[in-house]
Amino acid sequence: VLWPPVQSQELQYGKHLRLSTTAPLVLSINGEIDLFPLLTWSGLVEILDRHGISMQVKRPFSGAQMRLSVDQTICPGRHRYELRIQPECALLNASDTMGLLYGVYALVQLIQLHSDVVHHKDRTDLYLPCISISDYPDLPDRAVLWSYRQCARSSYKGMRDAVQLLSKLHINRLFLSVESDATNVGAAFPGAETSDDETREDSSLDHEGNSLATKICAIDETCRRHGVELVPTLVISCVKQCVQMDSVIKNFS
Repeated sequence: VLWPPVQSQELQYGKHLRLSTTAPLVLSINGEIDLFPLLTWSGLVEILDRHGISMQVKRPFSGAQMRLSVDQTICPGRHRYELRIQPECALLNASDTMGLLYGVYALVQLIQLHSDVVHHKDRTDLYLPCISISDYPDLPDRAVLWSYRQCARSSYKGMRDAVQLLSKLHINRLFLSVESDATNVGAAFPGAETSDDETREDSSLDHEGNSLATKICAIDETCRRHGVELVPTLVISCVKQCVQMDSVIKNFS
């Protein structure tokens, strides 16, 4: 069981890929891909560390236990990936960087939910089920309209966690509704008004970072890292409504 559900999957019963703490896991990457942020944001490094398995990253290496590549000829389409876990290695081919991210999300889920952990006296073994997965989105753009009102506020941390969840659900666009009236910005955008608890949650931001502009930039950067396009959205509810191009709008990329 994977979420969101994949287009197709085929399980090879009784066969597993064994990962062990006795030797570092070698991961090979083919193509010009910024690998370290990808593995960090997807949670792959974190889940392996949790089981005590270290990782070494190498450019094209035939003996690697995990091999990642982006190749339109092998995997045509948009935001598509093909994941094959075999007894010798795990192969992940994607059509683009977004497809690669979605494929790593699926790999992390397999490790979290469907792997067997065996503890020995001197080592820990992790057994992944051998499976072939092919997945791609039904629609080219998947969007959520996020509206902030008096009853629906959030701190930057809450917004960041929401963006991470949307990315894992293969949502690639976020329409963020903002008020056109600058005087109502506090009710329209997270961080303009925060409680003491939310202020503590946002302690990672410095004093200057408490400004609305910096919070927008931080959320924009979080969206970029997770492959979600942040789009400022103005709701026009009256033909006589005055739309002011205030500082809030100008802070969106």
